Amino acid sequence: MSPGSPLGLESGAIPDSSITASSYYNSEVYPRFARLNGPHRWCSSESNTDQWLRIDLGEVFMVTGVITQGRANTERWVTSIHISTSLNDIDWIFAIDPLSNGPKVYPANYERNTHVTSLLPNPLRARYVRIHPITFMNYVSMRVEVLGRVI
Repeated sequence: MSPGSPLGLESGAIPDSSITASSYYNSEVYPRFARLNGPHRWCSSESNTDQWLRIDLGEVFMVTGVITQGRANTERWVTSIHISTSLNDIDWIFAIDPLSNGPKVYPANYERNTHVTSLLPNPLRARYVRIHPITFMNYVSMRVEVLGRVI
């Protein structure tokens, strides 16, 4: 399966207003700063499993996965994630692990700068993508890109 192409977080094609989150720590770590390879990052106000970063792709794509990266300037990153998608921003579907039949746990980063690619078991039609941090090093903080292809 092709991993797909970047859908526009890093390039800026996805506007700042399309990147939201469950929370953010302060104005230096807004969700809009969660762009892969960017000098900034998103950092949640709480470090627990109730946090998420949401990306509105602006139209429906076949989403194939995400790329994660830690915080550029300090030892903070997410070590595992869930991925969910939606067509309407109301009904969310988690990527399912075919072995457990539950939400798939993806390994994420082991340090702050490496890219870790997490591919969905099956591409999903989606306009919205949420990345749900499960475990983390020191704090929930990350930079991301969504992968996919035009339908």
